[in-house]
Amino acid sequence: MSFSKFFLLVALLLTFLFGSGCKDTMNDLVPSGENKTASAASTTTGTNIEIDITVQNGSDVDIDLDTELTKHDAIVLYFTMWCPICNGHADKMIAKVMPSYSNVGFYLVDYVSGSTSSSQISLVSSGYQNAGVTLLVDLAREIELKYDGTMGTTIVIDADGNILMNEDFKDGVLLSSILSGL
Repeated sequence: MSFSKFFLLVALLLTFLFGSGCKDTMNDLVPSGENKTASAASTTTGTNIEIDITVQNGSDVDIDLDTELTKHDAIVLYFTMWCPICNGHADKMIAKVMPSYSNVGFYLVDYVSGSTSSSQISLVSSGYQNAGVTLLVDLAREIELKYDGTMGTTIVIDADGNILMNEDFKDGVLLSSILSGL
């Protein structure tokens, strides 16, 4: 067997082996919009909850979510990992949704960076420092655990503490629809 045929056979074998372990990988990269957090009692849509969480923004300033809720008709929490998918969602939310809802507070929840300085660097690197969103640095993972948040999770909480949405961000249509109903 020639070297090129041997190489081709090995390449095909490796492709098969690695490819079979990556079944449905693309489905994981494209959010379905399906609410996959309904099993957590505190995140069920419509549940009135106590927020009572204080986190820091990228400038080491404490932000109390209960207080933030009194300033707005609702708050939107978007969980980001600063990856291209998260930044694409945030871009769409900032450009297409935020301008229509000045009475709503929009927050990027960083639950992965590990420090306020790293979060601030990610915010600036992503171009969001002047975008009108507030950075929440979830160092103790309070927000992540309370809402079962992960990459792309979008939470809408109204002024009464009702969770109106707890789903993966998809295209902003559902988010806009919910905010329009406030």
